Amino acid sequence: MFTELAVHGDDARSFLQSQLTQDIDRVTPSASPLAAWCNPQGRVIALMRVRVRDDGFGLILLPEIADEVKRQLLLYRLRSRVQVENAGDTFGAIAVHDDNALAKLEDALLVPAGTQNSSCTRNGVTTVRLDDNQPLIEVYGASPAVADLTGLTAADALPESSWRGARLAAGIADTTTATSGIYTPHMLNLDRLGAVSFTKGCYPGQEIVARTQHRGASKRRLKHYRAEGDFNENDKLAYDNKEIGEIVCQAGRDLLALTPVETHDAILTLGQTRALPVAPG
Repeated sequence: MFTELAVHGDDARSFLQSQLTQDIDRVTPSASPLAAWCNPQGRVIALMRVRVRDDGFGLILLPEIADEVKRQLLLYRLRSRVQVENAGDTFGAIAVHDDNALAKLEDALLVPAGTQNSSCTRNGVTTVRLDDNQPLIEVYGASPAVADLTGLTAADALPESSWRGARLAAGIADTTTATSGIYTPHMLNLDRLGAVSFTKGCYPGQEIVARTQHRGASKRRLKHYRAEGDFNENDKLAYDNKEIGEIVCQAGRDLLALTPVETHDAILTLGQTRALPVAPG
């Protein structure tokens, strides 16, 4: 479901600090937060999770955008001593949640603390707690290392459809080729997911992101809905017979849609189908 861009070299930390919305000093073996990379207009090119690697940092993101993100990141490298490489087929990413799998992680000393984005990293394997409300743990690392260190097998892995649903329930809209460069961090609620630092230095789009934060000007944000029928990403949602929002991502009949904040408690329609707002938590 995910791949990884390995960022290493003498200037890896300072390079990422100058590019991502996250404060890279917060990325440690016990914390693997979300981060965004924005264009100069403050639109999210890619949402990713940042983890510590033995040789630097790993950027975990969807495979469909990885090559383009790598290409564009290298354009910003200039004289920085940094390399960006795709981990490729050796990288493994799974999610687990049942008691048997969690026991294997406990035996391997790889159970994160009980808070969102907390992580454990040992011998190249990183585990991340998705959020406070789910027992789901994400596991990242080279496939042989994951198997050798944890004993986890394919039978332990949560199906990808269920994993996508859990991420959606946690409010995470992973960036695809269709959504790259479209939405601001505030539209995607990245400020609420801890993916944006407002105290670090500059990065592409930082002035626009900061202005939105300080003016409280984000009138449209992602909201979790559950539809009573079929739908597709990019479908439009209506309220009082007027189109007011669009579906950004979906899993089963759950969806994250960008809608006006003032309508987040309202039932919306998708053609003849209703989309009901889902309460947080």
